[in-house]
Amino acid sequence: MVKVLAMTNLRPDETEALEIYMKTVLPLVENAGGELIDRYEVEETIVGDDGPKFLSIIDYPSKSAAQSVFQSKAYKDIEEFRDRAFSSYTVFFLS
Repeated sequence: MVKVLAMTNLRPDETEALEIYMKTVLPLVENAGGELIDRYEVEETIVGDDGPKFLSIIDYPSKSAAQSVFQSKAYKDIEEFRDRAFSSYTVFFLS
């Protein structure tokens, strides 16, 4: 099992783009064997510059399964909506 961390900030005026993005990406994650483990909203930054507002942890069966989501044609087709919906969107593999 591989854990993936997504750190994001939403654009509040782009709810339609977020809806389109989520409607497509969630089935892609599930089809790759991914499962959303938890999602957190950052309440307050203690040290450093303000970072992401939301943190999501997703389990995948393997690195290649996670990579298959982001490298798929279906994902490439919704990148425009991702870029409109999020002011920042960064994804990491965790160890």
